[in-house]
Amino acid sequence: PGQQQVANDVAEAAGPAARVLSGLSLGELKALVGGFGRVFVGNDSGPMHIAAALGCPIVAVFGSSNPDVWHPWTETPYRVLGGELDSPDSDRREAIDRVSVDEVIVAIDQLLESAATGASS
Repeated sequence: PGQQQVANDVAEAAGPAARVLSGLSLGELKALVGGFGRVFVGNDSGPMHIAAALGCPIVAVFGSSNPDVWHPWTETPYRVLGGELDSPDSDRREAIDRVSVDEVIVAIDQLLESAATGASS
């Protein structure tokens, strides 16, 4: 809740093919990510871990959780932005607030480029 505008800003900057989807059932999310998702962009969440399990490239934006512990567990390329490295999880928002839309877009571009060339990230 409260992050819809950020998601809309990222999708708008990413181009006309990007879509913001919310309110999906688990089955709909699995079909979406596993069926035609080129890259999953989202926060540290259940859907991020579903994307990891389905082998979808991931750009994960972390807030107060520690990405050393909660990163996507996958062999598929992924990028993690934000988070509280080397610290226990907290309720602070500073880490996620420091992640800019531009950083997310650059991470998506890098991930898609590495996937296209077969390089690992």
